[in-house]
Amino acid sequence: MRRRMLAKPDEFAVLNKILNKYHYVVAGDEYKRISIPDNLHSAVQSWYPKKELLFIRQNINPDVIFSTRILELLSQEFKALAPIYHMMQGSYELALHEEANQ
Repeated sequence: MRRRMLAKPDEFAVLNKILNKYHYVVAGDEYKRISIPDNLHSAVQSWYPKKELLFIRQNINPDVIFSTRILELLSQEFKALAPIYHMMQGSYELALHEEANQ
């Protein structure tokens, strides 16, 4: 996935906009000694050093959590986050393909 970050940083800029719109942040443990390229695009700065990717929802209205509106909210946000899932799935499939051709 890091190769994709370097090759298509604009794709990650779009994903960041989706995350920001729905109040999500990228989190996860980071590699301590990872070599980060000098020319790394700002859109992937928070993604690149991660060992794992967690998407954490912030600014949750407690009234929504304990109401039936939670179903609508979850459905809407899962659909909105679908491009992130598809990007990650595509990166995984590409890695499998590259590994099989080695």
